[in-house]
Amino acid sequence: MSATTPAAPFVHALLLGASGDDYSADLPALRGVERVELDPHVTFFVGENGSGKSTLIEAIAVKAKLNVEGAGSC
Repeated sequence: MSATTPAAPFVHALLLGASGDDYSADLPALRGVERVELDPHVTFFVGENGSGKSTLIEAIAVKAKLNVEGAGSC
């Protein structure tokens, strides 16, 4: 059995904004990070409540032009 890398519509990486007015540049956890590679088979977002996991997923959906209506009501 050989492993294959899934094609679109999977997200393979996140490119973080590098402009000075992008708030992510001020976050200690993201300072100096330009690209986050995601495993094409499974990726876990882990963190404390309020750490931004859902916000990150919603931002990915917005950039992918997916409907995020109602995402905040869960």
